[in-house]
Amino acid sequence: MLSWRELPPWMKLLRSGAVVGWSVLMGSLVTVGAIETAALRQPTVADAHFNHPHDIKGMVRFFSDRQEQVYVVAKPLMLGSFAVSAVLFGFCRRLEESREKRKKQKQLEQISQRLSEPETRP
Repeated sequence: MLSWRELPPWMKLLRSGAVVGWSVLMGSLVTVGAIETAALRQPTVADAHFNHPHDIKGMVRFFSDRQEQVYVVAKPLMLGSFAVSAVLFGFCRRLEESREKRKKQKQLEQISQRLSEPETRP
C-alpha cells in the first residue's frame, strides 16, 4: 500500500471518499442495530405508541414513530454506503497496486541501466 504522501491528489480524494463511506456505514450500522435490538423488547401487537411493523429476527415487532423516522433513513443509508464503500475500496486498491507495480518496474529498470553502463575508472 502506498503512503499518503505518494498518492496524487485525485487518489487521495478517492481514498478519502472510501473512508467517509465506511464511516457512514459504521454509523448507520450501529443505529440500525440499536433500533432492532431495542425492538426485541417491544410489543408484537400494535398499540398507541408502537405502530410501525417490521420483521425483526423472524418476528413482527413494532417501532415507535421516532424509531421509524430514524430507521427509514439509516437502513437504506447502511446498504448504500456498504455498496459504495466496497466499490471505492476495491477501485482504490486496484489503482494503488497498479501504481506500485509501475514504481517497482521503474526502479528495476534504473538498477538494470546502472548495471549495464560501462564503468569508467581513472
